[in-house]
Amino acid sequence: EISACLVGSEMCIRDRTYHRDFSAEAIAKRSIEEMRRVGSFTPQQATRWQQALAAALPDVKAGDRLLGLYQPGAGAVFKMGGRVVGEVPDAEFSRLFFGIWLSPQTSEPGLRQELIAATRTAGQGQQ
Repeated sequence: EISACLVGSEMCIRDRTYHRDFSAEAIAKRSIEEMRRVGSFTPQQATRWQQALAAALPDVKAGDRLLGLYQPGAGAVFKMGGRVVGEVPDAEFSRLFFGIWLSPQTSEPGLRQELIAATRTAGQGQQ
């Protein structure tokens, strides 16, 4: 289950609960595959980003919750249990990574619509 919110100028996408165990490497590999649907990037970027993401993320077990903060123009920060577990300080990576859920090219268009509606609602509450 994934939710979205606005925190100042940051958007967060939260994978609320993992339903099975995943290694950080497996999450990073799958993320790069999904990012290719969103935009193009070089093989060198793919390698660099996959390594950075694998280093930034912990292995997760069923029931774990991971929060990703999208910082437009800056990068991505990942939190688990209320503490920062890693970050990828690359704006293009961050745009494409969060585009997995937010881009029109997402593999989950229904989920994209839910996230966009949630961020609009969250944004209205801050005005």
